[in-house]
Amino acid sequence: MHPKSSREDLNTGNGGNGKNIADTSGRKTRIASVALSGLFLLALFYTLYLAADFLQPVLFALFLSLLLAPVIRLLCFVRIPLFLSAAIGIGASLVLILGFASIISAPLTGFVHDFPTYVQAVQTRATALTAPLQRLASISQQVDRLMQGGGPAQATVSLRQQGVVQVIFSETPGFLAKVVIVIVLSYFLLVYGETFYRKIVYVAPRFEDKRRAVEIAHRLQWAISRYLTSVTLLNLGLGLVVGVTAQLFGLPNSILWGAAAFVLNYIPFLGAGSCMIAMLIACLLNHPTSWISFLPPVIYLAASALESNLITPHVIGRWMTLNPVAILLSFLFWGWLWGIPGMLLAVPILAVAKIFCSTLPSLSSVAEFLGE
Repeated sequence: MHPKSSREDLNTGNGGNGKNIADTSGRKTRIASVALSGLFLLALFYTLYLAADFLQPVLFALFLSLLLAPVIRLLCFVRIPLFLSAAIGIGASLVLILGFASIISAPLTGFVHDFPTYVQAVQTRATALTAPLQRLASISQQVDRLMQGGGPAQATVSLRQQGVVQVIFSETPGFLAKVVIVIVLSYFLLVYGETFYRKIVYVAPRFEDKRRAVEIAHRLQWAISRYLTSVTLLNLGLGLVVGVTAQLFGLPNSILWGAAAFVLNYIPFLGAGSCMIAMLIACLLNHPTSWISFLPPVIYLAASALESNLITPHVIGRWMTLNPVAILLSFLFWGWLWGIPGMLLAVPILAVAKIFCSTLPSLSSVAEFLGE
């Protein structure tokens, strides 16, 4: 064999081995990167779960401060000092919340008092539907006893559940502590929020970075504030429509129906749907033989569809609307992680993520996925 060809074959073999080694090394690097990303996500989820008592008040305070930001700017525009404007905004919010609670307290007390009567009426009207299932369950129990050879009856264990009053008093201190944290933190965010902007300008190395950081921060604050304010006003409008409808059709506790529609509309899908079903049941109990029973839920459905599909996109802008699939996934995730507070925070958190990603060109694809 010629010496030159032998050297070429040797070089080719070494090159092939080097390529294989490089491919193997790259594959291992990718696998390690994916594994580290998975571990990071697991650690993040676990941290969110453990830090719920800390993060929930912080997020509620952040969203409350953003919701009050337009009012604070208006008060500052008329030459009211910032610290006093923030105190006025927080105080007015507390007055509105306490007034709202006092208005619905009487109807809510009456509803809780009459709730066993409603349940009994529903059970009575559902007897015709549940009778076949009850007979089937009785037959199944008889078959089980025959299969067990008539063994001794199973011991019945009764558990004494905690009373409603005990539950309320056991949960009230922690809830009030969170409310105080939200109020105090919201005040400090409103008063000292501009300090963060100055820190951003100070930390950024170049003038272009300083300008872009301030621009993104102000755009985020304006967009999120506009979104939260618009959604709150639209939910309030829907609550008024539902309350007036309940009053016109003679449903008891019409104020409570409007309040429930206002609050539950913050919870996507499940909130409005559960309120409609409850209204339908109440109408069937009050007008059992009349077609009027279906009108209030139909009006509620029409108003909710009009609000979510036409008015909301027009008011907040198409660029700020959210993908229904992303809303459902966010609702399921945060509800699974934090329960009812997570359900209330799911859409605002998703909106913040969408607006933040839309301000950065590198995350525009994520913003496109989250948008409608």
